Amino acid sequence: KYDGDGFLSYGVGELETQVIFIDYLGRPSVSNYMVHYTFVLTSQTVNLTYVTQFTGILSLIATAFALTVALTKDRDLTLIGEEPERFWRPPAPYPV
Repeated sequence: KYDGDGFLSYGVGELETQVIFIDYLGRPSVSNYMVHYTFVLTSQTVNLTYVTQFTGILSLIATAFALTVALTKDRDLTLIGEEPERFWRPPAPYPV
């Protein structure tokens, strides 16, 4: 049975399968017997609207803060420039 959102809300069933064994060397082998499971499932959906809105607002604030820091640091780093070109240079201590 499914709820209005399409999630499984109730289920009853049986499952029959074999067991696969894997030894210490990694070799698989299948059991000679069947394993039977009988199950009953009940679940309930949770309204995640408020949770996603709250985390969305927090991530928007964190992104804006990170962008502000990046732009501020970018402006600080652009103030550091290269040494201006001089017309006269001192002679090198060794021949070039």
